[in-house]
Amino acid sequence: MPLGVGLLGAGRVGRVHAEALRKLNSVPLVAVHDVDESARDALCRETGARPASFADVLAADDIDCVIIATPTATHAEMIETAVHAGKAVLCEKPIDLDLDRVRACYRSIENKVFVQIGFNRRFDPNIVRLEKAVRQGDVGRIEALHIITRVPKPPPYKYVMESGGLFRDMTIHDIDSMRFLMGGDPVAVSAVGACLIDPDLAKYGDIDSAMLTFVFADGAMAHIANSRRSAYGLDHRMEVFGSAGLLALRNGAPPDIAHYGESGTGTRAKFHWSPIYGYMESYERQLEAFFDAIDRKLPPPVTFQDAWMALAIADTAYEARAQHAEMKIVHPLSSVTA
Repeated sequence: MPLGVGLLGAGRVGRVHAEALRKLNSVPLVAVHDVDESARDALCRETGARPASFADVLAADDIDCVIIATPTATHAEMIETAVHAGKAVLCEKPIDLDLDRVRACYRSIENKVFVQIGFNRRFDPNIVRLEKAVRQGDVGRIEALHIITRVPKPPPYKYVMESGGLFRDMTIHDIDSMRFLMGGDPVAVSAVGACLIDPDLAKYGDIDSAMLTFVFADGAMAHIANSRRSAYGLDHRMEVFGSAGLLALRNGAPPDIAHYGESGTGTRAKFHWSPIYGYMESYERQLEAFFDAIDRKLPPPVTFQDAWMALAIADTAYEARAQHAEMKIVHPLSSVTA
């Protein structure tokens, strides 16, 4: 088991990781770094961790893995620096907003040290159950996947300016969930989006409402619907439809899974209000998987390449929206030369 964790970032997501570590109570949070010293020191007082610079975290002998929960623009450089310092890395998505920068980061760190990217929903117990049921054939041959994610309210403009936009910030989680459930990558995408909630978002080049449609090589289809406002709380639903029936991940606190088939159907209700804390257990399970893979010398359960592909799909969706046309999706690794 790792000696200890250095947390980079004491903002909202950094605090979620700190809380997940506290609940696991298996690997200590040793140090916290943030350029906002007041936020850093407050989290240190709450957790008992020591305040540290980034260099201090990398040099510390009692820290052998780092969690990167800083703004997106810092991710690639921090991944590279931490990897070259010999630390295992769990980094929030996305790796960067620029695919060329992601490619350069990949070339810099390839095969050096363990790097896992934070697509926490893969570790949500219900999504894990859903994926297992799909793999064991409960719906037969998959024909269609539907994913809905609607959050209670839009983020602040400052966050919007740094996030890379709806597709790279919010939809990218659903894109990764789609790849996880479908067991592969789509070959084409079409997309529409608009500012239906806050017209001022257009000033920042962003949208608040979107629908994306994907096509897979075998003809199967997937649909993602997103909104940055939900009057009734966090709304996250999934349906996997196939030749033998339907699996539906239904909203609620907690959500549940219904199986619709020849033997019957099912129903249910109350919603979470926090898009972060609605997934709190998934952050805990994500850390468990991270530590377990390090301890057992296994590959990371969510790879750098997974995050790279999700970003490439999100970028293609933006192009499809701009062109009002279905766009072919190209796997980014196909352009990497030896």
